Amino acid sequence: MGRLVSKIILALAICALIAAGFRYYKHSREYKQPIVVYDLTWPDKGGNNQTLNRWRYFIDSKSHLPRKIEKYSKTNADTDYILKETLIITYPTDEEMSKLFKGLSSK
Repeated sequence: MGRLVSKIILALAICALIAAGFRYYKHSREYKQPIVVYDLTWPDKGGNNQTLNRWRYFIDSKSHLPRKIEKYSKTNADTDYILKETLIITYPTDEEMSKLFKGLSSK
């Protein structure tokens, strides 16, 4: 049931972003780990120039959780995107969560 809810939430979020002018692309490239890659691109219209943005999401295909996000931008449509930031996302283990809950319940 949890996986279905995760998929529905992801689908609704993608639909909302597309409706707002964002573009979505799912890569078919194979990775060493069970990872699905999505690109989300959109123009940022500010001032006299237009910046094109792309965020690349690396999603674990088993848990449906993000593992890494890369943020790119460019100011000219004829140039390549420039990587601006990489976010590595980690999650606590079951053991760490168990210790946390035990600590909270003893207070």
